[in-house]
Amino acid sequence: MSSYRIDVGRIKFTEAEPARCGGQGAVVVATLTATEGANTENEQKVAVKKLYWHDVSDQDRRFNAFVNELSLMAALSHPNIVILLGFVEDTTSGDAWMIIPWEGNENVREFLQSGEWDIPERVSL
Repeated sequence: MSSYRIDVGRIKFTEAEPARCGGQGAVVVATLTATEGANTENEQKVAVKKLYWHDVSDQDRRFNAFVNELSLMAALSHPNIVILLGFVEDTTSGDAWMIIPWEGNENVREFLQSGEWDIPERVSL
């Protein structure tokens, strides 16, 4: 998993788009540079899933869940599933982030709530 570790200096957060919050954390838009201090030609728009670590008594369970999700995402390879670009983890400061490519479409919950599905989607759901 160490090959997926990303230096936090390579991530630039944008304030243009608000975070989307859920029960486990928040997803924010950011820009990832190929290397720290690289020019803008080597930037990629990404989604950063920031996990909540507020409850210290629950830290071990959340850390294990974080590692499990990272391992699962790293092993997946399918055209309809986003790939794991990397992660940032610093338990002393409470940072546990997953970095994935930004997909401009809505999330699954919003898609299902919209009810705007084509026939194949209705059949498969």
